[in-house]
Amino acid sequence: MKRLVDSKTKLDSQEQIHCNKLKGDKMMKSEDYLQLRISYIEIENMVHKYGHGQYNGILKILMGQVNCIDSDESDEAKMKYLIESYRKLFISKGGLGDFVIYDVDVQVRNQLNEKYNDEVKKIWDSLLVCSRLSCCISKNLNLWITLSGNYWNI
Repeated sequence: MKRLVDSKTKLDSQEQIHCNKLKGDKMMKSEDYLQLRISYIEIENMVHKYGHGQYNGILKILMGQVNCIDSDESDEAKMKYLIESYRKLFISKGGLGDFVIYDVDVQVRNQLNEKYNDEVKKIWDSLLVCSRLSCCISKNLNLWITLSGNYWNI
C-alpha cells in the first residue's frame, strides 16, 4: 500500500460520494480476530514447513501479528499494526508474494498452494472488510482505504 495523501487532504466530491456509498462501520468482533489469528498461524506453519529457512524475517512478522491480536491494545492500535505489518509480508523480494509450496506430487502441491492462497485471502478480507477501514473507489477506479483519516492507495 502506498500512502498518497495526508490526513488533512480530502478526496474530491466525486470520490467522496463513492466513499460514502461504500463506507462500512463494522467493527472487528472477537470471532473475526480469532479467524484472523487462525489464518496467521496456518500461514506461519506453512512457511515454517515449506520455506526451507529462507523466510525467518517473515516468520517473525507473522508471530508479531499473532501477538498483536492476543494483546490488550485497542482495536484501532491493533488494526494499524496489522495493516502495516501485512504490507511488510509482501515486500518485493523475499516476501510472501514469492512464496510457493513445492511438492513432487502435483495434486498435493496444488492443494497446499490453494490452502495457502485461501488463508492469505481470508486475512486480506478480514483486514479490509471487518475493520475500521472504509473502501473508496476514486473516479479513476483506484481502490483507496482509509484508517483514521489517512488515505492509502492499494
